[in-house]
Amino acid sequence: MGEVLRFDHFLRRAQSRGQAHRRNYRPLYFDRRELQRLVGLYSENVMAGVWRDYALDHGEGLALFSIFQRSGEKPLYVVAKQQVGPGTYEYLLFEGERRARKAGTLEAVLDFFRRRLSLVTS
Repeated sequence: MGEVLRFDHFLRRAQSRGQAHRRNYRPLYFDRRELQRLVGLYSENVMAGVWRDYALDHGEGLALFSIFQRSGEKPLYVVAKQQVGPGTYEYLLFEGERRARKAGTLEAVLDFFRRRLSLVTS
């Protein structure tokens, strides 16, 4: 099992790494396909009445898509795209302060939302 990583620690580490390697990393963004997938998932949950707001953020070697239940609160979920080398990225999902998933593709991280357990009655 991997290390337990809190979201605020992840951000501090990513920011300090970005400052140390400022020449190697450019601002990182989600591409069109990734944004369509993220906004599609967000829209489904807005229609279900679960989520109400989102925010996009980007920095050197890091892009964030934060999902909120209410605008004034901390995010319920944060999807992070992090540059780990030239042309290579990893995706992380934070549930509140806790890292819930880490993968090499956005789809693998978003599987978290498809695998929710549900009550089965006969």
